[in-house]
Amino acid sequence: MPQITSLGVGGAVAANGKLIESDFQFAGGSSVLFDTVYVTISDEGAKTLRKEAAVVAWVQDAFVDCKVIGAPRLQKPFSMRLELFLTEAY
Repeated sequence: MPQITSLGVGGAVAANGKLIESDFQFAGGSSVLFDTVYVTISDEGAKTLRKEAAVVAWVQDAFVDCKVIGAPRLQKPFSMRLELFLTEAY
């Protein structure tokens, strides 16, 4: 069953203004709890989230734990930041 993780406890606001309720927040719901990770946000959202240490650490942990990580091609800023972060770390 899909679970949603967001930056805040209450969820995230979609581009259309609708609240998307989340099951976890990045700072409190470890990626260890999931078998796969799919990052689906806008380019603008990716630019914001790549600056959040909890988000980058969460996705990095998923990578280190050999989780399958998916993301749409449009999320280049987030994936580029993650790639740079992982390259520098390893």
